[in-house]
Amino acid sequence: MGEGLDAADAEVLDATGCVVMPGFIDTHRHTWQTPFRGICADWTLGDYFRGMRLSISPNCEPDDIYAGNYVGALEALDAGVTTIVDFSHCNNSPEHADAALAGLGDAGIRAVFAYGYFAAPVTEPAFEGHADRLADARRLREGPLSGDGGLVTMGVALTELGLIPFEQTVAEVGSAREMGVPIVMHTGCVWGSSVTEGIPELDHHGLLGPDQVHVHCNRLDERDLGRLSENHCKVSTSPETELQMGMGHPVIGRAMALGMRPSLSCDIASSNSGDLFSQMRIGLQFERCMRNDAANARNAMPEALEPTVREALGPGFFAVHRKGDAHAVK
Repeated sequence: MGEGLDAADAEVLDATGCVVMPGFIDTHRHTWQTPFRGICADWTLGDYFRGMRLSISPNCEPDDIYAGNYVGALEALDAGVTTIVDFSHCNNSPEHADAALAGLGDAGIRAVFAYGYFAAPVTEPAFEGHADRLADARRLREGPLSGDGGLVTMGVALTELGLIPFEQTVAEVGSAREMGVPIVMHTGCVWGSSVTEGIPELDHHGLLGPDQVHVHCNRLDERDLGRLSENHCKVSTSPETELQMGMGHPVIGRAMALGMRPSLSCDIASSNSGDLFSQMRIGLQFERCMRNDAANARNAMPEALEPTVREALGPGFFAVHRKGDAHAVK
């Protein structure tokens, strides 16, 4: 995209009166859940964990995962989302992981396939233990995802901190860094629980870093959010899910105040739409409301709206555009 391009054999489209933008990056999408659209519309986070993660996920077959990823990736492309971080945490067997990867590949989308280590409570486990899951991720890294230049590249999705012994979390982070792939994780989104906490512990052990995308972060205090900023971690926010499921206020403004550039995600395809414009609208209006509160507290109306729509679309607000390296998570 640019002026004076040498592309004589390209198809020419008349874009008069249109807005031309790069494709969007969704930095956190559970694509496998696409066939279950709408089931979570009235679910709390607890309902979701019990219903989707502990009940539906264990009963999904590899063909179900393929269908979810294939259709979900096509939906993303249709909505102008050309790159996704596929937080794939229904890898109940090597066949499930292969099917998820095949769905993305057949759809033709750019994706970071973030291999999820979460162990769903299946009746007959395909993996004997935690180490076997790490080994299966390594199988993909050494096989179909050995390169970093294809449409689909490798990543790792951590099991939520607090659900497994901390030494296993250390092993999961270590496996990702051994493979040289990015890490995505749910962080600070469960109130009244130690699950998804642990930022001080990760920091103490030197496990935070710029290769990580921390999703949600609503419950983090300023010190923990500051730890993410100091270690150059990335933050992804899912306004629709966070506001619905009681996770708290999206950290858009708080992250920006620390010099971070929060990115957007559609999160659970089992409830939310697959287009980032919906997340932009919700996130933009939420952040405006937060900033307008200061005027309202003075019994006044705001004189101007911030952020603007242009900021929501451009580099000054959410970092959702693909720039240069299509696999970079910004």
